[in-house]
Amino acid sequence: MKTTKIILSIINAVLFTLVLIFNIPIIISYGFILGTLIYYVLSDVREDKLINRSNIELQKIAYYDDLTGLPNRRFLSKKLDKNISQKTKFAALFLDFDGFKKINDTYGHNVGDLLLKYVSERIIRIVKEHDTVYRIGGDEFVILLEKYKSKKQLENISNRIIEFVNKPYDINGVKVKIGISIGICESKKCNDK
Repeated sequence: MKTTKIILSIINAVLFTLVLIFNIPIIISYGFILGTLIYYVLSDVREDKLINRSNIELQKIAYYDDLTGLPNRRFLSKKLDKNISQKTKFAALFLDFDGFKKINDTYGHNVGDLLLKYVSERIIRIVKEHDTVYRIGGDEFVILLEKYKSKKQLENISNRIIEFVNKPYDINGVKVKIGISIGICESKKCNDK
């Protein structure tokens, strides 16, 4: 039995997880037990970790934008469904960049991609921790605000975003400036009919 415990601790510490043990007594005639045959059923820990990592990667691919690392349209859709079903009050700011296509056409997609990254970083710095910025495609973003107090606060946030996004960007020695349009949408309050 001592040997079994040592073997088990080695197995658990290294590469496998013990799933099941069978102890089968070896009986010879007249009921005497000669010994015990022990079967170990093991699961490869490396395989389990690989599956977990693969699931995490699939979640990331499904719910996050590859370029900016922001949550994507699918993630936003799930969040909106949840908020609506729970009757949570929220607001959404819809952001669309003015002149982005011209920057892409003039300076190339590499500059356009870097611009999207820099713009998303600026936007993230403006919103609060409990607000979420989503890239829903191309040059379109949505900010979901769940803890805002008034329409005036939404207007102030929008004005700050416009101010910060409109500042020039230096991308690989190229100075670019972009405009932004913002639409504001509020959900119904929980007690409204």
